[in-house]
Amino acid sequence: LFTVLRDNMQIFKHSADPEMMADLYCRLANGYTNTPTLRITWLESLSNLHTQTKRFAEAAMCNLHIAAMISEYLNIVQPTPGLPNGCDS
Repeated sequence: LFTVLRDNMQIFKHSADPEMMADLYCRLANGYTNTPTLRITWLESLSNLHTQTKRFAEAAMCNLHIAAMISEYLNIVQPTPGLPNGCDS
């Protein structure tokens, strides 16, 4: 929890440095590995930051990670025989 709070405060301090902000967003997203909704929120924020700085490949990777998390969740909630399992698809 301390790391999440510290990184959150650092975002405002480094708002002029997109590289540092991206690193902080990534750390925050990783800090919420046990809370998928919050992790997706931070990955979306990271994707938006990458899009604003014209780093489209990085933004796409964030969105793919979000899609993989959703795929895993849907596979757990409602597995479908005959289709690949979660991220295998």
